[in-house]
Amino acid sequence: CGADSILKMTVTSGRMFNYLSTSSARLSGNSIVNCHFLGANTLAPQANWNDPGKHYNIPVQTQDRVDNFLLAGNLFEKFWGQSMFQTYGAVDGGRGDKIIYNTFKSCGYYGPVFTAHQNGLIANNTMVDCAAGVENDDAGQLTGGIIIENNTLACIYGYGGADMGACAMLTGGATPNADYTTNIVRNNSVTGISNSLGFQGVQGSRLIGGRNWGAKGAQYTNNVCNNGCVYTP
Repeated sequence: CGADSILKMTVTSGRMFNYLSTSSARLSGNSIVNCHFLGANTLAPQANWNDPGKHYNIPVQTQDRVDNFLLAGNLFEKFWGQSMFQTYGAVDGGRGDKIIYNTFKSCGYYGPVFTAHQNGLIANNTMVDCAAGVENDDAGQLTGGIIIENNTLACIYGYGGADMGACAMLTGGATPNADYTTNIVRNNSVTGISNSLGFQGVQGSRLIGGRNWGAKGAQYTNNVCNNGCVYTP
């Protein structure tokens, strides 16, 4: 994007961009850099998972075998959807994406999230009132080789969805029976307690390992979880 450009979505339903790999093909090498994505949610973000349009009000999604996608230097704020950026595939949601140096604010739930993705990188991003990490629907979706490092997560109002009972949250994967042991979560900071003005009210932040959900957890090293943050193994 050019300097000072804004990609504004004035409705609250559906995706803005969906990169879709059809048939059995693979797409590779797409990128979005230096853009400002602005949705129609509120500063204290809300969520409504009973409304399918709002649930999937996502600015950028890759679907099925989309590889080596670069998302760098962007600002995302105020969308209703379950994520600001996500990969998705019933089994194979691509591999090798780099989500770096972005800012995510006022999220319905996740800022960046990998679903069914392998060998991806989420690094050096700043997130306020957002979750981040890996979330597969089931143990049959691919994962592994994902690195999540040097990200800062904090909260003011908390993200919109009540899932995980947190105002900001980071996980390397927590789906029951899934194996996340080759994913690495390191050198991240998760802090804060939301105020009473957000959709969830007062909540602390969380770092979630996944073993308590029956997952084989990722590798967690040198992460900071304080000032209201709780680590759940």
